[in-house]
Amino acid sequence: MNRDLTIFSWRGQVCTYVSHLLRVDMYYVCELMEFDRSNVLEHITTKYALRKDTGVCFAYYNYRIEELGDPCQIISALVKQLCRTRETISADLLKFKHDSLQPSFASLQDIFVSLATQFDQIFVVIDALDECPKDKRHQIIGFLTRVLKSIRRAKVF
Repeated sequence: MNRDLTIFSWRGQVCTYVSHLLRVDMYYVCELMEFDRSNVLEHITTKYALRKDTGVCFAYYNYRIEELGDPCQIISALVKQLCRTRETISADLLKFKHDSLQPSFASLQDIFVSLATQFDQIFVVIDALDECPKDKRHQIIGFLTRVLKSIRRAKVF
C-alpha cells in the first residue's frame, strides 16, 4: 500500500475514533489534527476564549521541570485558568485558600468538574503528555477520562 494512503487511512481511523470519543463532528477533529500542538491551542483560544460560556484551559508537560510531573499541579493550573474567567470563586476553593490547605488529588478533580460544569462547553488541552512521568500518567488519563464522562460538552486534546 502507498505510504500516503496508509497515513490517510490511519488519520481517518483516528479522526473517527476521536470524534466518537469526544462527541464532536469528525470534520472538526480532522481539521484540528492538521495543526501542530501550538496551533490547536491558538485555534481554540482565537475562536472560543472570549466567550463567557466557554471554558478554555491548557497544561504543558516538560520533563525538565519536576513539579510539572505532579498531577495536582496540572489540575490546579487548569482550575486557576477557569477561575480567571468567572466572576465569583466557589466556596470549596475559598475554604482551601482560607485554611491554607493544598487540596487532595480527588478534591481537585471534584473542584475542576464542578467549575467546568458552569460552562456551556469546555476545552482542555494537555500538551506533551508523553513527557509526564510514567508513574503519574494513569492519574492524568483517569482525570481526563472522568472529565469526558462527567461533562457532556467537554473536549480534550
